[in-house]
Amino acid sequence: PRDPLRFGFSGVSIWLDIEGSEKGGDYHRAINDCASKLGLMPIQGHVTAIYGITHLTEDEARLKFCGDVRTHFLGRGWPHLQPIGVLSDVELEGVNGGRMDMRWSEITLSSSDEHEACLD
Repeated sequence: PRDPLRFGFSGVSIWLDIEGSEKGGDYHRAINDCASKLGLMPIQGHVTAIYGITHLTEDEARLKFCGDVRTHFLGRGWPHLQPIGVLSDVELEGVNGGRMDMRWSEITLSSSDEHEACLD
């Protein structure tokens, strides 16, 4: 058995929208259909690019992302990252110490020098 999710969400996260995640889109409908069948509350479909930023305020993170990061990636896109693993799991509030009802899939990507430079 695995340890229950005990990550205390904190700080600022950057979510990237997924095509079709807007209301009425294919991805949006799939999330809502699955959530309905599983008795869960749906959230907006997204890719978490960075999470747990605690050294910047929300305003500072927005300014940096909308300035430096957006400018950097507009012409070239996000640096290539190689997928190296997939994890899917579920947490249910009150079960094995769970804090919330949540299902997720996580794709682990290897980093690169270009990606690390962007994060700096």
